[in-house]
Amino acid sequence: MIEYADGHDGYVFVVWDEGNETNRMPFLAIGCGVKVGPNATALNHSSLLKSVNSVEELFDVPVLASVTDATDFAELFEPGAF
Repeated sequence: MIEYADGHDGYVFVVWDEGNETNRMPFLAIGCGVKVGPNATALNHSSLLKSVNSVEELFDVPVLASVTDATDFAELFEPGAF
């Protein structure tokens, strides 16, 4: 799967559910253009949905109202890769 993503300018996201006490969502982003190392920006499930909604923005359709204020995954990528 990783070889396919690398060969097709794609990415692989591995996402776990948030912990009950910490409300943190551990995940991995794999692919060309992903920054190396941990990210200090707080991200959550809404961040994942906001990132997927970037496709909706390209087609000029409304983003889900519940995620409009969320931080997307753009900070995880090198400039121009997201």
